[in-house]
Amino acid sequence: MSKKIKISDAKKIAVDNDYDMVIIIGINNDSSGHVTTYGKNKGFCDIAGHIGQKKIAPFIFDNDGVLSKFNYDGEIKNNN
Repeated sequence: MSKKIKISDAKKIAVDNDYDMVIIIGINNDSSGHVTTYGKNKGFCDIAGHIGQKKIAPFIFDNDGVLSKFNYDGEIKNNN
């Protein structure tokens, strides 16, 4: 199972590259993975968290954090 990526690592990427928010997707050879988000303030943090945890992670990972739902032929569709 994958090790979680620290928020401090995402913050370092954001600060070093002058980004307001960062979303990191980490995937291991065993198909386990993790999504970490960072935003420089509450607004960006909320946006990054929503995108990373509510949109990206459920699209590619199952509930155990395994890359099993991703399909190269699939499309990302608006769920409205």
